[in-house]
Amino acid sequence: MAELSTLDIRSTGEDEYLDLDHMNSPAGPPRYLQHLSLTGHLEKLPQWISQLHSLARITLNGSKLDADSSSLEILQDLPNLVELELVDFYTGHLLKFRAKKFKKLKALRIEKFDELDLMIIEDGAMPELKRLTLSKCKVVLIWHL
Repeated sequence: MAELSTLDIRSTGEDEYLDLDHMNSPAGPPRYLQHLSLTGHLEKLPQWISQLHSLARITLNGSKLDADSSSLEILQDLPNLVELELVDFYTGHLLKFRAKKFKKLKALRIEKFDELDLMIIEDGAMPELKRLTLSKCKVVLIWHL
């Protein structure tokens, strides 16, 4: 699977957890992976995602990660991420995009964050962003200068 460019993993049911931390290969993660789609409940993002430096697009649907999750931190450091789609991804009240992170991100879609009250975008975060879509969310936007 060294040449794999797209990976789509889906749970069989809404109550089933995806346990992906055991998907490590002796050769490491597929280094040419450009698109990753995970559909299903996660306890946390798999650690190997941080090693996918060629990823350009990620779709995470139904993850329902809690407020203590460091998942957004992992995603913010991916060097070539251009598109990020998060649907029913997070159950916390605060979402924070840190300064000088998501350096190449051009499109961000956030949908169905039922508990989200506040989204902070620090100055210098997502400098290349062209399209931001928020839907089915209760959210307040604040830019930190």
